[in-house]
Amino acid sequence: MAVDSRDLQKKIEEIFDFAYTNSNIRVPAKTCKEVGKLLHVGMFIEECERKVPAFQFSPEELKKLDGNLHHDAEMLSDEIRKKFKKMNKAWKIYEESDIEFNDKCIPYIIGKLNNLYISDPDRDVFGDALEIFRSRWAK
Repeated sequence: MAVDSRDLQKKIEEIFDFAYTNSNIRVPAKTCKEVGKLLHVGMFIEECERKVPAFQFSPEELKKLDGNLHHDAEMLSDEIRKKFKKMNKAWKIYEESDIEFNDKCIPYIIGKLNNLYISDPDRDVFGDALEIFRSRWAK
């Protein structure tokens, strides 16, 4: 699904703001790296599991991914962590064996990536997201 540059920038800025204020990570570069892990999980789902876009939620499901801890959020976090391990085993990108974001951040970020085609061959969504993060923390 194509995403407008302004929409992507808004989503990434919201992710950065939420992750920086609600996660256990206080270093902007590390926050960026953890978001990168989630983006790579999305790419893995799209490319290897052939689910495009990787993250698709109904409006009701999105309401449950609002950054509040509850059973559904914890289950989604567990599922994403498992997919991260599977992706990292196959692609060998990260030395770390887990996502360091807490169970409050993972569902929120995944919800913000709703209906975003991360592996879009016509656009470098991953690279654009990293550039938005860098410009955000430079301020």
